Amino acid sequence: MLPFFFYSVIMYRRKFDWICSLLVLGLFFSLTLILGNLEPAINEKKTLYLAPPPEQIEYFTFGFSESVADSLWIRWIQDNDVCQQYAGAKSLNPLPPNTGEFANPRHKVCDNSWSFKMLDAVTRVSPKFKMPYEAGAITLSVLTEDYEGAKLIFDRGVKVYPTDWTLLYRAAYHYLYDRNDLPRAAELLTQAAEHGAPDWLKLLASRLYSKAGQIELGLANLITYREGIKDNPEALKRVDERIADLQQKLRVQQQSSGDGP
Repeated sequence: MLPFFFYSVIMYRRKFDWICSLLVLGLFFSLTLILGNLEPAINEKKTLYLAPPPEQIEYFTFGFSESVADSLWIRWIQDNDVCQQYAGAKSLNPLPPNTGEFANPRHKVCDNSWSFKMLDAVTRVSPKFKMPYEAGAITLSVLTEDYEGAKLIFDRGVKVYPTDWTLLYRAAYHYLYDRNDLPRAAELLTQAAEHGAPDWLKLLASRLYSKAGQIELGLANLITYREGIKDNPEALKRVDERIADLQQKLRVQQQSSGDGP
């Protein structure tokens, strides 16, 4: 009789946990449907309001942090390049030309974007979830053009994964091309070289203070990122434009230094 009692208690608890999980996920998707519109935006001209996640969401997951983080991540994937800003962000106006020699040609101002707020929530709810750092931060940098958000997510990721060379070298790209911060970029790339990076990246770290080395860092990062967005024609077009621009700059630099054909 006693073993049967314990078995009943265990099965009841498992059933209760499963029901709670379904209730939390159901509540989240209901709120997303009501406030955020689950249909992905076709382009930024479409009138679409995307509700940001609640502040301090990490304190209201009721033990289901991983499930909530996964749900937020899946929702972010649908509209990851949409530029929608909230209170405290600058209005959408073209930026003046960047002063950095290899700075990205910024097409829009999208700091404090919905895309960043989603990634911020995901990484607060589940700090060890690596994909938002690896794929999310570089998307903020290249497609969304939320440079402030990219910095925060990259910095948070490097703090959680200080020996992940892939994350370190992507963060180095952001600091060099989006923030014109060569010392920080060199520091990150050196750390990547010290933590298992392949030989080509170690060589690149030693060349970062040369102009050609800076261009090579940008090309390596964009070409790697391109492999993950082949099913997004609009994103591919924008990334290919950047790659072509850097390739042209590299040819000019090699010719001026006598290394070119």
